[in-house]
Amino acid sequence: MKTAKIISALIILTLLLLGPPFTFMTMAAEVGTTELSANYLVVPGGETIAKIKVENKDIKLHHFNLQATELPEGFKAYFLLEGKLTETIELNPSDKRLIELHIEAPLKVLKDSGTFKIKFLREDGIESFMPISFTINHDFALEITNGIKKLEIMNGKSTSFDIAVTNTGNKELKTLGLKVDLPYKWSLENVIPDKLTLKPGENGVLKVNVSVPSTQAAGNFVIKIKSFNEDATSSEISIPIKVIASASYAWWVIGLVLVFGVVTILYFRKHGRR
Repeated sequence: MKTAKIISALIILTLLLLGPPFTFMTMAAEVGTTELSANYLVVPGGETIAKIKVENKDIKLHHFNLQATELPEGFKAYFLLEGKLTETIELNPSDKRLIELHIEAPLKVLKDSGTFKIKFLREDGIESFMPISFTINHDFALEITNGIKKLEIMNGKSTSFDIAVTNTGNKELKTLGLKVDLPYKWSLENVIPDKLTLKPGENGVLKVNVSVPSTQAAGNFVIKIKSFNEDATSSEISIPIKVIASASYAWWVIGLVLVFGVVTILYFRKHGRR
């Protein structure tokens, strides 16, 4: 009887000694990855960058898939790790990494604040979530418009069109310019005026002059434009342009085809078919 009591006491003592490590390991396996986020200030039509710490608190190496879920309508989000776009991250036990969450807000946001979640999905199916809250900054907002449905231009010529820019925010916007994305080999001659300064609710017009190379074949093309300064960026607009080949260009193409045909015939007459 005395021996049995001694054995029971030893068993209980052993369980007490072993208990804490097993409990710690179980908790570690269930822990997700991150810390809570702060509230971020988002500009309509702009991009906000948030730093997020991702931590593997397990005793094994794990891969995590990163997803932005429950985004408000019009919002976009993506992740950068060491300057490169990524959707997954590999972490050794107790390893920590900082990733950049880029939040793109639409030009028109229905609510002044909102939330969404970052989902961390481990390769073994364990999920964890991190809430992200944001507030819309209405101080700086910019809108760009044009009434152009379609432009036509002959190759080798220049054309111009007007772009209207409106300050839809609550503060003055200075040194507003345009970013013009042209088809290959097209050139931007100038923008008049080069910069604008707009008070809240005020709008201005910028005249864009572009030229088309004489070697440009006929077809349909698109010019993409947005307005920006250091505080705000507008959404991007697309202007469709139809290029018409001049008669001289058409004759040049026909002549090139004829020359190629004559050279081919002379070659086969001299060398024959093999």
